[in-house]
Amino acid sequence: MHQMVSTPLDTSRRWWVLAIVVAAQFMFGVDAFIVNVAIPTIAGDLNASPAQIEAVIAVYLIAYATLVVTGGRLGDIYGTRKIFLAGVFGFSITSLWCGLAQSGPELITARLAQGATAALMVGCMVATSLAMAPALLLAQRAAVADLDGPLLLAHDRPDGLRYEGSLVHPPARALWG
Repeated sequence: MHQMVSTPLDTSRRWWVLAIVVAAQFMFGVDAFIVNVAIPTIAGDLNASPAQIEAVIAVYLIAYATLVVTGGRLGDIYGTRKIFLAGVFGFSITSLWCGLAQSGPELITARLAQGATAALMVGCMVATSLAMAPALLLAQRAAVADLDGPLLLAHDRPDGLRYEGSLVHPPARALWG
């Protein structure tokens, strides 16, 4: 019971959807950075032990990593829009809960719920992005990726960065010449 997108989005709506998806991805990504920067304040304000502080970070990532595929599958079954919006709403509510937490264990529980709702949100982002791409362009990129396969990189770039052991698909390889 897969949901297929049969009608393409009109051009003006496509850009709004893309902006919303990018904003949601930003919310997900910046959340981890905010918590890491705020760890000393969180530890002091909540009188949290070092183990609780580690759990604040770990349970979010564990919940997200274990449920992101499930979030995508739920999007296939019930519709990506419904699950994505449920994830955004849940992520916003659980973010508020994290901000209002009064103890280490409460914050850990809130972060667990926040990771789970982030998985709903992010799990549907890829499907939404693919639905917005023109079918021909997507087919061309898939054909090129299948022909050449991923490449294991280990080289120095002109800007001084070194990549070791990164799997990069052929279209990305063109960026480095």
